[in-house]
Amino acid sequence: MFDTIAFGHSVYWISLPMLAHAAYHIYVQYPMDFHCKEYPLMALIAAFGMLFCHTFVYATGVGLIPFSYPSLYAILVGWTLYTQTLYHIILNRTSLMWRDRDQTRRMSVCLHIAIGVINVVVLVFWPAAQLGTCAFAVRFNDVFDKLEKVLLALLDAALNISFVYTFRKFTMALEDPAYQRAIKLSAILAIAGLGCDALILGLMFGNDPFIYTFAHVIAYPIKLLLELEMADLIKSTVKGSGAKFTLERITRSGGKSEDRTMMSVGAPWRSGNNFI
Repeated sequence: MFDTIAFGHSVYWISLPMLAHAAYHIYVQYPMDFHCKEYPLMALIAAFGMLFCHTFVYATGVGLIPFSYPSLYAILVGWTLYTQTLYHIILNRTSLMWRDRDQTRRMSVCLHIAIGVINVVVLVFWPAAQLGTCAFAVRFNDVFDKLEKVLLALLDAALNISFVYTFRKFTMALEDPAYQRAIKLSAILAIAGLGCDALILGLMFGNDPFIYTFAHVIAYPIKLLLELEMADLIKSTVKGSGAKFTLERITRSGGKSEDRTMMSVGAPWRSGNNFI
């Protein structure tokens, strides 16, 4: 038991510097102009959600606060903030290269709904299952917890594969070695993020729920840091190549308008979108 508690202490105090580094990284790298830059806001919310969630996981796990409905719902508040923002960060960088901005809005709404439904189900059944107050909730959560992690892993994989494919297609005509290296590195970072999901899925079938719970505390800050590295990769690569993104409104025949994200080469860099 002592070794398990020591593991919980170690994991929590290891995760704190990671989350602090993520917050500092966002503060230094991205201007806090929330009117036109939603990326730093979403990243900060994700970091805060993880910190809030992990603090209550740690406090209940080592016995600092009672294992009760309030503490479990507090954990879920942080978890919801994290999941509702992290996957939109991935979608945000992919949507930079989509010409149709309506597609981005539709995907964003669908993503909010899908993750929101998952979080509502977790909110209803997970606390009761953890406290053992409802036999049906225990049985349902045993199945849904595995299904939830698989769905989130598949969603993460789909978004990252979409990004790598779109980034490769978007930059293929530029024939710039920097972009080719960026594509390979982005694929490596995406695989590393999926490795965190694989770790969670593997421990989920283990015999120690304490270690499984605290694995979230170390795996999800790593995923957030990997996402920040991916953002820096795109930013530095595009800056180094002399390319720029511009958002143009194109009016079709009949008066219908659409936003398009365009890239041009050989022009000075100018940041004017929601991401960079």
